[in-house]
Amino acid sequence: MSSSTPSAVPGLYSDVIRDRWRRPRHRGELPGATAVAEDVNPLCGDRVRLMLRVEPEGRIAEARFLGDSCAICTASADVLADLVSGRSRSEAMALEVADVLAVLQAEIRPTRMRCVTLPISVLAQALGVERSRGVPASGHPRSEPDDERSRAVPASGHPRSEPDSRTPLQ
Repeated sequence: MSSSTPSAVPGLYSDVIRDRWRRPRHRGELPGATAVAEDVNPLCGDRVRLMLRVEPEGRIAEARFLGDSCAICTASADVLADLVSGRSRSEAMALEVADVLAVLQAEIRPTRMRCVTLPISVLAQALGVERSRGVPASGHPRSEPDDERSRAVPASGHPRSEPDSRTPLQ
């Protein structure tokens, strides 16, 4: 009988997901961020805050994230930060779930797809764009944005002004 743990089961997570989860390249605060948004998946509690430094001509100079999230969501946020850095706003918003999945090199179950789409919906919020190609700004194809949980955050402000039982990312 094998004594392998669930995390060691081949195929559960790709090598890319494991690497990006354990050693994310873009995790941390971004001083001088000009666009910031945060969102949470109320079903599992994943929370991602994306910070962008957008140049005046609209090019995303740098992207960083903070998150209290699962391996898939953390890896997706890290990959997304890679993909948007150096792109124009319109190029960044043209990115689709398939682009992130291609880098992750994983087949994600439908029940875990929100883990991939949460960072993409946060990007749309940060850039002030409504996603219209099958993924609304909330990131979930069957829900509308929840004003209590899903909102853009001013670059210098705190995401919530009302009390909340969840602790926002610091």
